[in-house]
Order: sequence, then C-alpha cells, then structure tokens
Amino acid sequence: MTNEMKYKVDLDRVTPVADEISTIKGTNFKAVEDELTSVVNQVSLVSDHINHATFETLMTFHELRTLVFIGNYGSSLTKLPSDMFIALKCIEALDLSGCHLTELPYSIGNLSQLRYLDLSFTLLNSLLYCIDGLQELQTLNLKGCKRLHELPKYMKDLIKLLFLSWRANKSYGPEEELAVFKSTEQFKPNSSLIELEIRFYPGSRLPTWNGSGEFEKLVRITLTQCENTQLNVSIGELPNLKYLHIIDLDQVKTITHFFLGVSSVGFPKLERLVIDGMRSLETWEGVKDGDFPLLYELTINNCPKLVGVQFLGTVVESLNLCQRKHCQRHCILS
Repeated sequence: MTNEMKYKVDLDRVTPVADEISTIKGTNFKAVEDELTSVVNQVSLVSDHINHATFETLMTFHELRTLVFIGNYGSSLTKLPSDMFIALKCIEALDLSGCHLTELPYSIGNLSQLRYLDLSFTLLNSLLYCIDGLQELQTLNLKGCKRLHELPKYMKDLIKLLFLSWRANKSYGPEEELAVFKSTEQFKPNSSLIELEIRFYPGSRLPTWNGSGEFEKLVRITLTQCENTQLNVSIGELPNLKYLHIIDLDQVKTITHFFLGVSSVGFPKLERLVIDGMRSLETWEGVKDGDFPLLYELTINNCPKLVGVQFLGTVVESLNLCQRKHCQRHCILS
C-alpha cells in the first residue's frame, strides 16, 4: 500500500527539469550556459560518476539555477558536501531523485529561491528542520521514499507549497497508519490551493482540512487508489468545487450525508462528477432537493454493487452527459 498527495501548481517559473533529464541520459556531466551572459545556469550529472573534484568544479557555478543528479541503479552518491548550497544559493530547481542519499546538508536551507525539490526514491529517513526556510518552495516530490514514514510539523510553514507527492511504496500497520494521518492532518496547504489530488493514501480517514471552507479557490479534487479510505470529510461544502473524481476507493460501501456537509446546498458549483472503480459502493444517501444544482456531466463506471444514486432523480434531466459502464442496470434511475 502506498500514499501520495498532490497539489496543483503553476510551474512556469521553474526550469523544466524533466525535459532536461530526458536529453542527457547517457552523459556524465552536462552544463548549459545562458546564451546572453555565458553564465552556467543548468548542470546535470550522473550520480555514480561523482568525486571530490566534480563537486569542486560544480561549486564554482555560483549563478546556477537548475541542478539535476541522475541517479542510476546502484548509485554511490550517499552524501553531499555540507557547504554545497552556500556556494550554490541561487538554485531554483534541484533534482536528487534516485540518489542513495540518507541525509541532506543543512546548507540546503540557504536556497531561498528554490521552487522545485525532487527527493523521490532516495533513502532519507527524515527531512531537516532547515527546510522550513524554503519559503519559495512550490513543489516537493517524496515519491518512493521508503524510509520516510511521516511529514514533520514544520512543513506547514512552507506557505507557497502547492504540490506535494508522497508515495512510500510500503505496507502500513495501525501505528504507522496513525502516524501518517497525524502528519497529513497537521500539514495543511495554503488557502490559495486550486487543485488537490490524493493518491495511494493508506489511512482510513482523510485529513479533515480536505473539506475546510477556507479553500475557497479549490476547483478540482481527485481521490484515487486509496484502498482503505472512507469519505469522512464534508467536501460538499467547498464553495467553488467544479470537478470531483472518486476512483478506486474499494472500502466505501455507502456515501453518507456527512460527505455533503451541513450547508443548505451541497456541491453548489459542481459541474462534473466521476465515480469509477468503487467496487463495494452500494448507495449514496442523504442528498437533498437542490443539491448539485449545476451538475451537467456524470460518469459512473465499474460500480457493480451500486443500486441507487438517490439524487439523480432530480438532476438527470439537466445532465448534458451521463455515462454508465459495468454497473447495475437501474443504478441511475433511483
């Protein structure tokens, strides 16, 4: 079982690291100069071909904006120089994915302009407290960090963080599941959040901030492949939510009134609803007349036990698109 949460972010101001990586596979060292100033602003290295001399050369590029370490299988890179990011304090995008790092240097706290940090598939046990100083950080990728079991409290101080991916690729016992819930509960994204995706979340309870009315700008939510998760948050109270996808939440048997919340109108701005792969889902209860007033597109797929969707009797005539596959023949007519 794995866990992953994602927040949507505009990366226009971040150097496209993925594109750069795709062009340098098979090379050991690549530096890219600015065409106007001849200053090196992008460097890519294969992490199992790095020695002390390589780091000495690297740390002379004081105007560096993008640094990519390409971590091959069996990478020998387990540690970075402690003063590395004192010399390279202008970095905006840092990719350490796949390196066998067990810790980060404290000097990473000097990267006041850092917007993109990829630590996926590293061997980190914890995140340093100095990371809370990365006030410009927008994207943090922790996918595949098998030894990282929880997010630290200080991460809530990363006020511009809009995209977090955390997928640990491991099974969780009850104590670890509780730790995951507590860490995600205290890690509340900023209120400017526009899109939220939670994937492979291992807990039975979603963080309560998912249904918080503070997220007035939240437009899209995707909950997918959270095998043990129940719908325990009042997402229906979000005032501007337009798109909701609920996919492969296998343990949910009933969607109750709690999911809609206590507002006079549930899902007041929702336009598109997708329910897919909900193999245990039988009913959706507690919907009132007037809920889903703007819904115009509905998709229900692979819900073999779903007998009735109570609210559809009042809105089905207004739908522009209504799709159903691998469901009870009469599930749309209740």
